Amino acid sequence: MNLNTFKHIFIIIFRTKLIFKKPKKAKLLFFDVSHTKLLIDKFKIKIGDYEILNSRLESINIPILIKTIKKNIFNLSLKNYYLQYIKAVEPNKVITLIDNNIIFYKFKKYFPDIKFFSVQCGHRTKNRDFFLQLKKNNLSRGDLSCDSIFVANLGFGKKIKKFINCKIISLGFFKNNFIKATNKKIKKKSLLFISQF
Repeated sequence: MNLNTFKHIFIIIFRTKLIFKKPKKAKLLFFDVSHTKLLIDKFKIKIGDYEILNSRLESINIPILIKTIKKNIFNLSLKNYYLQYIKAVEPNKVITLIDNNIIFYKFKKYFPDIKFFSVQCGHRTKNRDFFLQLKKNNLSRGDLSCDSIFVANLGFGKKIKKFINCKIISLGFFKNNFIKATNKKIKKKSLLFISQF
């Protein structure tokens, strides 16, 4: 048993909530709960109009897990669990705000009629994190796709298009767009230091 498998088992035993009710059908599915409240509140999305797939094993849907085991007894994986979850919800759109989760970009080929959107929420550099995984796994546009990725800037968008077949929309860091401008006077002869992170 490798370390990664042991880690997943540990999370399931000690941290995961088990859900025994099938997920409801919804027009919109969020892949991962992170940052979703911002969008739900901002666009006043009604509770019945969306479902959330907890991609980090915060919860496991038992009916979906059973179906996954039945369909993929010799190929059990998180990806196959996610695919069964998407099938059960039957959404028109799937959105993630965890743009560096590579597995998300593998879904589109299985559901060509569903729109998949990704929103960049963090800094990405060519020698760490997301790009490092893409290069390490030798993944390319043939393997990964998404309808649209909302990126912080077009420079990042050009880099991401080398790996993911998608439309790029420059949005800036979307969380910053939720902050209201203030009319505070700027102090003259002052410095503002901005951290790399």
